[in-house]
Amino acid sequence: MFRKLYIISILILTACSNTATNNGWTKSTCNGLPKMYAGFNFLGVQHDSSLFISAEVMDVKDPANAGGYKSTLYQSKDNGRTWTASFSDSGSITALSVNATSVYCAVGKNLYNQNALFADSVTVMANVDGKGWVPIFMRSDFYIKNILPTADSDLILIGRTISDTWELLKGNPQTSAWTSLTSLPIGFYGPMLVNDKLWFINRGMKDSIGYYSFSAGAIYNISLPQNFKAYALAEMGGRILIACKSDRTSIMSYDPITGKFRIMVTMEDANLYPVSLTADGGKILMLLGNGREVSPAYCIYSGDMATNKGDIEKLPNVYVTPFTFYKTAFWGYEHETIYTKKMF
Repeated sequence: MFRKLYIISILILTACSNTATNNGWTKSTCNGLPKMYAGFNFLGVQHDSSLFISAEVMDVKDPANAGGYKSTLYQSKDNGRTWTASFSDSGSITALSVNATSVYCAVGKNLYNQNALFADSVTVMANVDGKGWVPIFMRSDFYIKNILPTADSDLILIGRTISDTWELLKGNPQTSAWTSLTSLPIGFYGPMLVNDKLWFINRGMKDSIGYYSFSAGAIYNISLPQNFKAYALAEMGGRILIACKSDRTSIMSYDPITGKFRIMVTMEDANLYPVSLTADGGKILMLLGNGREVSPAYCIYSGDMATNKGDIEKLPNVYVTPFTFYKTAFWGYEHETIYTKKMF
């Protein structure tokens, strides 16, 4: 059993403890996914049992030519047990976004150099309401890193240009009309849409986060308290949550109205570092890695702000990739297996 932990303003947590694989975890063996020479990059959940995962497969007979790599987006409708191809093309899937009604993916193709960062051509494909895949954005010499649907049915694209800048675009997937809004800081990382702001971590400036205001058309930078480094962002009740680390990993909240920071949760084990963060209805989940291991050993912190309690739990498999959160559940893939658990 895991210790029950109580949150006041600062919570100290012990290191990841052992957990049985039947401790609420569902372990599904995957059928239909490639098993040889395949890399899996993105995982998305559309609803409780509908999943998407991207696979990039190398043709070992001729890996140097343009047809040497083929990317396929697979879908499962039974919680990860069986998978069928939903979309396939040559090149690499560089971004994936899944919501209740739509799936978007960016595919970059390099005709001359498979390992080049900037694609000779990039296409964003969309499947809305299950009506089939259609291209909604095309551009040369561009690398798309993020696709973010907005509340008003528009789409945000963030990509790196050949001149080494991050470009922010907004458009309507129905009309394929796109507008370039601004260039983001070179250290931009981990974007998150909250109302009319695009929040992000600014790794180009020490110990800071920032946001782009769509209404003001401007970028603002916010310095973190001294010696804290941000790793991931989430939003809860209008506050920005920051998974960060100084000597130990913490979850810090930032109030955009007052401009004040508050430490909410701190981990006792200095070897733990934040990997990902999400919040849903007053409940917080944070994926943690353990720096003591040769390879990452993952565990999950789950905290309920209503009851002021939190747990740390080790994953059944020490390492998963890719992974994602959906509401208050965690999903991860490793070696032909999907691991999932509703943490609350």
